[in-house]
Amino acid sequence: MNIMKRYRVICWVGLVLAGSVWQATQAQTADSPQTVEVQQRLGEFADLDRPFLDEDGEEKNLKELIDRPTVLTLVYYRCPGICTPVLQGLARSIALAKVAPGEDYQLLTISFDHREREMPELAKNKKGAMLRHAKGEYDFEIPAEAWTFMTGNEEDIRALAESVGFPFVPDGEDFTHPGVVIFLSREGKIVRYLEGLGTSSFMGKYEKPGFVPAEFDLAVIDANAGRPGMVLKKFQRLCFTYDEEQGRYMLQANRIVLAVGVLTMAAMGGFLFIQSRRKISKETASLQSGAEHNNVEA
Repeated sequence: MNIMKRYRVICWVGLVLAGSVWQATQAQTADSPQTVEVQQRLGEFADLDRPFLDEDGEEKNLKELIDRPTVLTLVYYRCPGICTPVLQGLARSIALAKVAPGEDYQLLTISFDHREREMPELAKNKKGAMLRHAKGEYDFEIPAEAWTFMTGNEEDIRALAESVGFPFVPDGEDFTHPGVVIFLSREGKIVRYLEGLGTSSFMGKYEKPGFVPAEFDLAVIDANAGRPGMVLKKFQRLCFTYDEEQGRYMLQANRIVLAVGVLTMAAMGGFLFIQSRRKISKETASLQSGAEHNNVEA
């Protein structure tokens, strides 16, 4: 079998395999329950010209409050689901990261419960619980002034949530919503999203709530520079999906196989193409040399 035929066979087999994996991925996605996902608005600005009440009941405008890199979380304090794991995961990441809260960045948690059921007192209780969690679980004291918990009215909540691409849908007494941490620059530019802080899993290994501390460090550095980070997030979306039942990110091996298969096929195809071109060039050169030799003899 010559090189070109071999090239066509390999390409055909690769396409068949890639197609099979892609169909399996699509079928799995179609069978999965619909979830509310963050609409990333990297490089855009959060709507910060809005007043909210802090945990002491004092009204503060976000535009004045955010004067340094800010780690924003949108939760609701009565949440029976992912909100508390998100905040606990955030506390773990704060404790293990190299960047220092209150010095390199600040934290801002805002309730998106617009039904006026969550007042400053509840925000204060949640703040105390998270500070105690960080101290008790990781022996790390987060400065109280570095983490602000707030509540607000429906208009301001919806405006802020929409500006950062955070959806929430009422579901009875609760809400359907994503679990995400948003990193803002001191000007309010959206630079990073880190999702799924409930639990994480890599190759089946269970981790405590939170994400890799180095990832948190890099996100704060990006926020300080006002530089949107996109590559890592695209990789995460390709290789991982959040499992609602298990409450953690799961590695999607079929997607990785698909990507590796396509890349391998492309590499092999490129190699065979180059080899065939070299062979043709050698044969052409040989024919030209033979023709010149015959002319000389004639």
